[in-house]
This record gives sequence, structure tokens and C-alpha cells, in this order.
Amino acid sequence: GERNYDAVMRVLLDGLAWGARRRSGGPPPSASAISRARVRLGAEPLRTLFCEVRGPLAGPGTPGAWYAGRRLVTLDRAALDLPETADNAPFGYPAATARYPRVLVFALAEGGTEALLDGTFGGVAVGERTLAARMLRALRPGMLVVARADPWAADLWRQAAATGADLLWGCAAPPDLWIERSFGDGSYLARPVGMAGLALRVVPGPAGPGRAPAALLTTLTDPVAAPAGALAARYARRWAMDAALAWLRDTEPGRAPLLRSRTAELVAQEVWALLCVHQALRTLTCPARDSRPPRNSTP
Repeated sequence: GERNYDAVMRVLLDGLAWGARRRSGGPPPSASAISRARVRLGAEPLRTLFCEVRGPLAGPGTPGAWYAGRRLVTLDRAALDLPETADNAPFGYPAATARYPRVLVFALAEGGTEALLDGTFGGVAVGERTLAARMLRALRPGMLVVARADPWAADLWRQAAATGADLLWGCAAPPDLWIERSFGDGSYLARPVGMAGLALRVVPGPAGPGRAPAALLTTLTDPVAAPAGALAARYARRWAMDAALAWLRDTEPGRAPLLRSRTAELVAQEVWALLCVHQALRTLTCPARDSRPPRNSTP
């Protein structure tokens, strides 16, 4: 947000004093003292903390967390601008005319609770597909993974499907397909060219403004168990990381939020801290921790 570190610390100390029923939280440390402490701390403790606190929170009855007996999760990303420093330049610039370097943050979030199951980040020079592929380590059988996949990435689809999780990905235009069978709900079974005969189902994309996909691709091939309309509705209600980090956005509309860190180590620290804060907020508001799927889930 717009507050400096020392202002945030002052608010935090006042809040702690109020909670302890003391008159004052004491003098806050200066901004320079906080900056020096951040340098001493580094990024690794925050990464370790995120690895400890990440994980699902949904119980069997948590609304929006399950579909057809599968845990709904969303893979999404957000772009964050960085201060223009020599140390941040290797993160890369989103365009030749861009003023700020940029980091991409990917996360896998649980439906219904928005709890984070995993997260990673890297500069725009690393590439979205490389970062998305890191998140496949958190996929398990019994999940339905909702994601944007534009443009179509056959290699990423194969790797994700190999985890045993089911997939529901948006696509601006369906890939080259051998159409095998059409269904009454408007979807059809197909086998993409170059995918060694792997079958998937193509579902008409949900109507809506902006970047609504032309089609959805899914491994759920049974139109009775997973009707096209229900899948389109689930995709439309997917978690969005940009919305989850909206509290960072104190810049003009259309521009990525600007982080404060001026070195790569502190950028990593700040990103891990943001993911920890998000998980802490979701844990406070979603106390149910029973991760068993419901016995009688319906589309």
C-alpha cells in the first residue's frame, strides 16, 4: 500500500499495545533500521515459513471447494513491477519500452478458501511456462486444476495430466484436433495432434467480457458427470491472483503493483512475505482444516 515501513510498524505497535491494554506501543524503529534488519534476515526464512504454512483449508462442506468429488484448485499468476536498479534489471522487462523490471508470481490456490497450496516466482526472462511447470509438483490425483493456458501448451498439459490431477484450462483457440465424438451439451471429445493419442474434451468457453476463452479443455470426458455448463460456471468463478493482491495496487489502473525492494534478495523476501500474509489471512477466515472430500458431491 501507500504506507512506508515505519508507518506500518507504528500502526502494528499501536495495535499490539491496544490488544495488551497498554497506553503506548513504544517508539517504532526507523525506516533505515527496518531496512537493515531486512538485509540481515534475507529471503530464506520467509521461504521456509511459507513452506510451513501453505496447504489446504477446506472441509467437506466448504462452498466452492469441491466439484464431482475433486478438490478445486486454480493455477494463476500476477505481475509485479520492481524498482529500476542494477540489481533488479536481470529480472527482465516486459517490453522494450518498459520503465520497470518485472517479477511474475505463480500460485496454486484452493477453491472456496483461496488457501495457497504452493507458490513460486521469477523474472519475465524466465518465462511463464517455466514458472507454471514448477507448480505441477503440488498437483495430486483427486484435484481439478483450473487454469488459463493461452496460448495452448501441449507439453505443459501432458506434464500436468501425468500427475493424475484432472484439468480444466481455458484456451483462446483450440489446438489442432481429431474430433472423435460430439455430445448434446455442445462439448466434444477430441485428440490433439502430436499428443500420442491423449484424449481430452473441448467445452464452449463461458460468455463474458474481456479475455473470456473461446474454449475450455478438460480431462473430464464424461458429459453426464461433468456437464459443459457446470464446467464453464466453475471456470468463470476461478480464483484470480490479481484480485487476491488488489490491496497492493496503489498505482494507476492497468499498471502492475510496484514492490519496494531494490535488490534481488529483498525482492525474494518481499514476495515470500506477501504469500505468507495471504495464507495467514485465509487461515484466519477459513478455520476448517478437514481436507477429506465430500462423499456425495454433485456438479
